[in-house]
Amino acid sequence: MLDVIRAGREVTNFQIRNWKGQTMAKYRYLCVVEKGETNYGIYAPDLPGLGTIGDTPEEALRNMQEALSLHLEGMLRDGDPIPPATLVAAEFVEVDV
Repeated sequence: MLDVIRAGREVTNFQIRNWKGQTMAKYRYLCVVEKGETNYGIYAPDLPGLGTIGDTPEEALRNMQEALSLHLEGMLRDGDPIPPATLVAAEFVEVDV
């Protein structure tokens, strides 16, 4: 499973080992959660076209974790390169108008 991180944390790709000692790549992508009229949408700007929804922000994040995992596993199976994570942070910017 891949970790989904919340805005404001560093985005990194690094190596991990599974319980058999096999090296596995671990990818982290910045994900954006948006409130809709009846649910929450989530997407990763570094992976255009990949997104999902949930009834709560937490459910949307869980769904995105599964979607990311399936998407990246499929890309690896097909021999496609995994896009690098280029976004490193997201912040709210408040202004008075």
